[in-house]
Amino acid sequence: MKKETINIGILGLGTVGQGVIRVLQENKEFIEQKIYPKKIILKKLADKDKTKILPGKKFYKIFTNSAEEIINDPEIDIVVETIGGFEPAKSLIMQALGSGKHVVTA
Repeated sequence: MKKETINIGILGLGTVGQGVIRVLQENKEFIEQKIYPKKIILKKLADKDKTKILPGKKFYKIFTNSAEEIINDPEIDIVVETIGGFEPAKSLIMQALGSGKHVVTA
């Protein structure tokens, strides 16, 4: 059976991470109908700083301060790394790839 959804986890909720979330939200319908005919779901968001949670109760439900929680979640298909810098970003990318995830990095 073909999977009907793509679950996304985002590592890092700074300027770039929040921008990715905004672009996905604003273009969700277009992406799902015209570009990639599957439902796109923001499954989990991770940042070590809780104050980076975006406004809106729905984001509190999917926030974690553990990047490994996203990497080890078998339901996450794509990990978007927006932490920046060399480490821990590189190690997290390698772990995600080792877990069979697709990775997008900024």
